[in-house]
Amino acid sequence: MKICLVSREYPPETGKGGVGTYMYLITRALEQLGHSVFVVSLSKTAEYEYEDGRTHVSRISPKLPRGFWRLGKWIPLWLLQYSANVRSKLWELHQRFRFDVIEFAECGGEGFFFSRKPFCPFVVKIHGPLFLNHEFDVHYQSPVRRCVEDWMERFVAVRGNAITTASKTMRDLIEKRWRIPRERMTVIPHPVDLDMFVPKHVHDDNGKTRGEINILYVGRLERRKGVHALADAAPVILQKYPEARFTFIGGDTKTGNGGCSIQGELEDRLRESRSIQATSFLGRRDRSDLVPFYQRCNVFVMPSLYEPVGFTGLEAMACGKAVIASRNSGLAEWITDGVSGLVVEPGCSRDLAEKIIRFVELPQPAREQIGVAARRVAEQFSLESVGRRLVELYESVTSNGKG
Repeated sequence: MKICLVSREYPPETGKGGVGTYMYLITRALEQLGHSVFVVSLSKTAEYEYEDGRTHVSRISPKLPRGFWRLGKWIPLWLLQYSANVRSKLWELHQRFRFDVIEFAECGGEGFFFSRKPFCPFVVKIHGPLFLNHEFDVHYQSPVRRCVEDWMERFVAVRGNAITTASKTMRDLIEKRWRIPRERMTVIPHPVDLDMFVPKHVHDDNGKTRGEINILYVGRLERRKGVHALADAAPVILQKYPEARFTFIGGDTKTGNGGCSIQGELEDRLRESRSIQATSFLGRRDRSDLVPFYQRCNVFVMPSLYEPVGFTGLEAMACGKAVIASRNSGLAEWITDGVSGLVVEPGCSRDLAEKIIRFVELPQPAREQIGVAARRVAEQFSLESVGRRLVELYESVTSNGKG
């Protein structure tokens, strides 16, 4: 098949979050299955095309006329311009390559203009709609712009020949929020690179590495990710285990109180609780650099208030690590509490601290068994497995039409 994937996020130039990771992995999965893959993504400079392995990538760079930026506070003009440019580029590429199917990320309604008059079947992959940002970051854009962005994303989704989500959690949320029947949505989980993220079997003494208990968080520092819960759990854990160490890996955001740095807010809390000396903020790291951090940690924490799935949690599980995930995360659907990981209530620092302590106090064989079970769960998300499920959906779309 000739498959075109559309998303502003595609590494290395763009795409440092979950959508970019998905785009990179799924193109590789489709390539390995023998399909021709094309990507349309954002350029921060000029428009250009290149070959990334066997994937043909087209970068576009929308620009608004001078003076229009001021209106962007109320209307997502840049998103509209980008969507128009996407449709033009897709039409140009379609004339050259004749796509069988196009997949859009829902983010920002990139397929808005295409979906008004599509020229080939298309699928909408729902990662994390902008209304989640609206609800968890009260400083995000004006109310008018929020409504327009939400309308654009839904507009594209309801017109797609098929809709996919990475979890039942996201499917149920979309059904409730956008009133799209769940029968129209197919749950296809995110893939994980099982060759890159692998266990490293090193004997540790009672769950400790070099005399420390290493607790790891990887992801953007933002309110929706529940990072406050981990910061507030730190002093409780340190009271019982002074040797505990907390590592935050991820870029800072302006989602703190008053639109300020959330890292600064976390550091203030940790100073007040006298936990700052046991905490490290390492900033954003490339995916390939994360492997040793996963392998060295004793437990990985994903305390999100809401999370469609969470690539970092999957990667930690692939490394054979116990993951403590929020009940509001899609990843919790795949974790059997106490067997392949642990599940906590979202935003509850007390529950988080108790679960971390509970895991540390388990006998070593029990901790190792949870890690083995976690890896076994992650193996269900191989590139080949997820790629084949996606191709089956593409084939049904191209043969059956809308439904």
